[in-house]
Amino acid sequence: MYWSTPSDLSPAPAEGAGAAGLAALLLTAPWLGAHLVEYVTLFPRLSDTSWIRAVIAREEPDYLAAILWSPLYLRALSLATLATVIALGLRARGSGDDETLLHHMALAIAPFLAPFAFVWTTFLVASLPLFALVLARLLRYEGRERVLRIALLAIAWGLLQLVQLHDLVPIAAHLAGVALLLALALGTLSFSSSALGRSMPASRANRSASG
Repeated sequence: MYWSTPSDLSPAPAEGAGAAGLAALLLTAPWLGAHLVEYVTLFPRLSDTSWIRAVIAREEPDYLAAILWSPLYLRALSLATLATVIALGLRARGSGDDETLLHHMALAIAPFLAPFAFVWTTFLVASLPLFALVLARLLRYEGRERVLRIALLAIAWGLLQLVQLHDLVPIAAHLAGVALLLALALGTLSFSSSALGRSMPASRANRSASG
C-alpha cells in the first residue's frame, strides 16, 4: 500500500518499517529461542476478548462494563476503526501536505481493531506521532485560537495518562482522549503546514498596515 500519489512508485514508510522489523526478527530468532514461540502464539490472543478482559481485570463501574465489554460494542468499534483507516488511506493519496497527518491518524486508531487496544501502552505509543504533528500545526495558529486548541490537545494528552484507577474509567478516558486528538487533527486538515506558514506573515502585515 502506498501513502503517496499513484504515480509515485517509492515504498511507503510503513512498508519500509515492516520490512526492517521482519529482518530484525529473522536475524535475532536464533537467540530468542523459546521466547519467540511464546510471542508468536500470543498474537491470536490479542483479539480474544475473554483473555484481554482477564488481563485487564476491570469490571467496574457496572454501566461501563456493560458497554465496553459488550460483544456488539467491540464489533462495532472494530468495524468503525477498519472503515476509518481505509477511508484515511484513500484520502491520503495525493493529499499533499496532509498525507503524513492522515497516515498518523490511521496509526493512532489502528489498535482499536482488537480489544488489546484497551491496554494503555498500545494506543498511547500509536498516537504519539499524531500528537507531535498536531502540536506542530497548532503552534502555527495565533492568539486565542492557538491557546484554545493547544489547551484541548493538553486535555487529550491528560486523558491518555489516566492509568492508576482500578476500574474502567481510564479506558473510557483513553477513548475520549483519542477521539479529541482526532478531532483536533481533522481541524487542521484545511490548514496545511505550508499554507499556515504563508498566511501568518500576511496576517501580520495586514495588522501592521491597519495599525
